[in-house]
Amino acid sequence: MFRKEFTVVIIIAVLVFIFGVYISQNQAKLVTEYPQQSIELEDTDFMFTYNNNTLKIGSSASADVLKVFPHGEILGLSTIYSPNDLDCLFTFTEHSDILHKMHISDDQIITARGAKVGESFDSVVDKYGQSYASVHKVDNLHDFDAVYGNDNNRCIVFQVRGGLVTKIILQKDPPGRL
Repeated sequence: MFRKEFTVVIIIAVLVFIFGVYISQNQAKLVTEYPQQSIELEDTDFMFTYNNNTLKIGSSASADVLKVFPHGEILGLSTIYSPNDLDCLFTFTEHSDILHKMHISDDQIITARGAKVGESFDSVVDKYGQSYASVHKVDNLHDFDAVYGNDNNRCIVFQVRGGLVTKIILQKDPPGRL
């Protein structure tokens, strides 16, 4: 009896391994192209104004965000807040409850330099410049993520599909512990 169960377990393990290798070999490869020099983002690049209220990624507390966007919900038991009336997500640090990331998929929220979802990427380049890293699939140069900034703790990501901005991510980690 033990030998039969052992054989079944070995067969399942081998099939899972083969399936994993097959999937990993058939995934589209990503290419990252880096600029010759990175843009130096300013603190003001991580600020945005909505209904005459200014919030700062990297320093505004969740209470500040809830004053501006009072109708919404915390997603599960997480640190992510989703307002009801806009397509965006606010992520707060776990320990200090500071806004450190914002996902924008709504054209009503505009970055400090005037970029918004739905506009052409050429318009973003006019506002932010050519110094961005581009991440795209090997076989698709038209759909990519453009990353402005020189580190993962302080960057702006523009998701571009078909030449148009479909999402903007502002990320600025506060000093100290997250």
